[in-house]
Amino acid sequence: MSTSELLLVAHVFLAILSIGPTTVAGSAFPRHAAAAEPGDRRAALRLHRICRQYGTLTIGVGAAGAALVAELGVWSEVWVQAAIGTYLAGLLVLFVGVLPLQRRLLASDEAGHDRAEVGRLHGVTGLYSLTWSATLVLMIVKP
Repeated sequence: MSTSELLLVAHVFLAILSIGPTTVAGSAFPRHAAAAEPGDRRAALRLHRICRQYGTLTIGVGAAGAALVAELGVWSEVWVQAAIGTYLAGLLVLFVGVLPLQRRLLASDEAGHDRAEVGRLHGVTGLYSLTWSATLVLMIVKP
């Protein structure tokens, strides 16, 4: 197996292992947080933990991708630059949007929470999913 093939396997493996769980857990979190009573947020806490831990693992996706791009010498390709942009946008949305909103909902003492806050989290997690969808399309289509 060549170095580029090994890096590609690592890149795809890390993407599947980390981005999939954070996308699913992030999408499920608002429903569980809004429905939970203040003293019983076990499901929401588990989903937040998945988002936080697997979200941190997504940094490895970029590291493996950067190593692969360097190995192939394709830094100047437009699709690579666009994919890097959407990847960084996804990280930003996760660490600046999704996780802080989840923490705020978990810290709230109100049952049912503020509907606007839950709605905002739904929108931000949708944006998070969209950034990874766009990155996936760029990786496959290579426009």
